[in-house]
Amino acid sequence: MAVRGTLPKTMKALLAYSPSEYRLELTYPTPECGANDIIIKTEACGVCAGDLKCMHGVAKFWGDELQPGWVKPPFIPGHEFFGRVVQLGENVTGYEIGDRITADQIAPCGECRFCKTGRYWMCQPHNIYGFQYYNNGGMAEYVRYGANSVISKVPEELDVKQALLIEPYGCSKHAVDRANIGNEDVVVISGSGTLGLGMVTYARMKNPKLLIVLDMKDSRLEKAKEFVDTQLADKEASFICFGKKGADWAGKTDIPVADSYVGVVGGNVEFTVASTAGRTLIQSFLDGEIDQAFVIYSRFDSMAQQTPVVKQLLPIPPLEEVKTREEEQNAQEFLPEHICEPSAEKLLGEMLPRNVFIQLYDALLQTSTSEHASRMRAMENATKACEDLVTELQTIFNKTRQASITAELMDIVGGVEALRG
Repeated sequence: MAVRGTLPKTMKALLAYSPSEYRLELTYPTPECGANDIIIKTEACGVCAGDLKCMHGVAKFWGDELQPGWVKPPFIPGHEFFGRVVQLGENVTGYEIGDRITADQIAPCGECRFCKTGRYWMCQPHNIYGFQYYNNGGMAEYVRYGANSVISKVPEELDVKQALLIEPYGCSKHAVDRANIGNEDVVVISGSGTLGLGMVTYARMKNPKLLIVLDMKDSRLEKAKEFVDTQLADKEASFICFGKKGADWAGKTDIPVADSYVGVVGGNVEFTVASTAGRTLIQSFLDGEIDQAFVIYSRFDSMAQQTPVVKQLLPIPPLEEVKTREEEQNAQEFLPEHICEPSAEKLLGEMLPRNVFIQLYDALLQTSTSEHASRMRAMENATKACEDLVTELQTIFNKTRQASITAELMDIVGGVEALRG
C-alpha cells in the first residue's frame, strides 16, 4: 500500500537558524511521509514562553561556556499546534485523511528505559517538536508526526482558540496528576499564567483542603479567582453527609448538603441506607441534574482522632488511555482472551451502582466506627474524671479526718494538763 494523500512540493515556514536569525521561508520543502508517519496541514500554532526564550538566545537552548546547546538548527519552531491529516504512511492505521489531530510536545525515542516502561515524558534524548531540524514544529503549513508521536484527536466542536489550549492544559493536568492531590492537602501553585490557570482549575477539581495561588501581578491573581468562581458556578454538585461530625464540618465550611444521615450510624449499619442514597445520586447524575456527587463522612484514624473527609463518587475517573500506537499494538498482542468488556446496559445498570453503593457503605462503616470511638473516648474521659474526683474526695476526707483526730487529741491533751494542774 502506497502513501495516501498528496502534498505540494514546497510550503511557507518560519526557520530558526540562530538566536539572531529567524527567517520566513516561502518555498521551504514540505516534509516527506515515511511508512509510519502522518503529515498534517497546520490549522493553528500557539507561542509558548519557551519559544520566546529560545528566540532571545537563552543558554539552556543554544548553550554557552557551561553547557552544550540543546536545539538543532535550522528548525521550525512551535510545539503548541494542531491540524488535519493530509497524508498517511502505508503502515498507519486508526486515522483517516481529514482527521483533526494534535500530539504531545515531546517526540519519544521509544528506545530508552523510560519510554520502554511507559514514562515517555521522561525520554532521555527528550526531543521536542519545534527545536530540532528532525522534529520541526507547527510554525509551518505542514508538519510530520513520527511513528512514536503521542497523538490525540481534536473534537470538531472546539474552536481554534480552545483547541490551542490542549497542549498547555495537557501539561497542567500532567503536573496536577503527578502531585496526587487529596482533600486534606494544602496546595500551592506558583504563577497564574496559562499553565498556572490550567493547574488552578484542575487542582480545584481535586477538592484540596486549601488552594493557594502565588503571582507577582494582581491582575493574574484576579483571573485565577475568576477561573475558580466560574468552575464552581458551572458545576452542580450534590453532597451526602453521614454522621454528626461530618454534618458539623459541612456546616462550618458552608457546603450545601443535599441529604444528611446523622442518626443512622448509632446502631446496626444497614446496607440499604447506602443503596437508597446511592440510587438517588446515580439517577440525578444520569438525568443531568448534577455534574458531580460527593459523600462527607468521618474517617476513623484512631481512638483519639477522627478526620472529616470529602470523597467524590461521581463521575468515576476513567482509566488511563493507551497513549501511543506502539502501546496500542502491544496491548492488542497481549490482550487476554477472558477479559470482560461489559455492555453499556450492564455498566450503568449493575457495575456503576455497585461501585457507588460500596463506597457509600464504606463511608457509613467508617463514620459508625468513628462515632463509636468518639463515644468510647468520651466515656474514657468521663471515667478518668470520676476517678480523679474520687481520689480528690478521698484526699479531702483523709485530711478532714486527720484534722478531726488531731483536734480530738489536742482536747485530750488539754484535759490531761488541766487535771495535773
